[in-house]
Order: sequence, then C-alpha cells, then structure tokens
Amino acid sequence: MTQLVSGLDRSQSLILQQYIGTRPGKDLRVWVIGSQVIGAMLRSSTDGSFKANISRGGDGQAFPLNPELERLARDSAAALNLDIAGVDLLFDGDGYSICEVNSAPGFQGFETATGLNVARLVLEHCKSTMHLSPPKLACVF
Repeated sequence: MTQLVSGLDRSQSLILQQYIGTRPGKDLRVWVIGSQVIGAMLRSSTDGSFKANISRGGDGQAFPLNPELERLARDSAAALNLDIAGVDLLFDGDGYSICEVNSAPGFQGFETATGLNVARLVLEHCKSTMHLSPPKLACVF
C-alpha cells in the first residue's frame, strides 16, 4: 500500500475506501428529502463487480425500512446539511456502514423499484420550503 501511495502523482486526489465483504455486489440507496427517509432500494451487481450502481447495469429492488437504516440515512444527510440526499449504505455484519452520501443523487431505477415519484416529492419539498404565494395575475388590455 505504501508503494502505491508514494508512487502517485501528488497533484491528483486519491480516495481510499475500506472493503467490506459482508455482501459483495450489494448495497442500499436510501433517499432522504427534508429530513424524511422516503424509501430504500437494494442494489445488486449483475456483472460480478462489487459495485452495484444502477448506472453500471445493476438491478434495483425495494428494501424495507427499519429504524437503524432510517437513523443512519437521516443523520448522514443532517451532518452534511443536505435537504436532499442519496445515502449509500453497505451491509456490514448485522448492520450497515456508510459508503457515501450524494448531494445530487440520481434516481434511475429507484422510482421503478419503489413505486415512488421522487421528482414530485423533491418538487413538493422545494415548494414547501420556499413558502411560495400563488402568482398574481395581471390582465393587459
């Protein structure tokens, strides 16, 4: 590992991530909107990779929410001050580990897997936080 890191170009960033092998090729995408967890999707790799992203061809299925999953997702979004977040969790033993928190999460596959209209929920949240008044109508003759 030391040789790998010392041989890198110092002008480039490097992100190292611990490999958690409890359920390789599977993870969870949990959506948080306005401190509410709206749903979770189990993502599964279809090509043998440990990455299960839908954008890479992974498969998505609805996953039941539970208190630990909701707490982790809500706390992760809050820690980063995000109103809208896609929290990716890895299976770690009997629990979960946070893999990453996305500030602009894609919902490809999520809507199909969960039956939720994520775009509508995001727009409703935005509208509720902006306290918009109905537009004033003007007639021009």
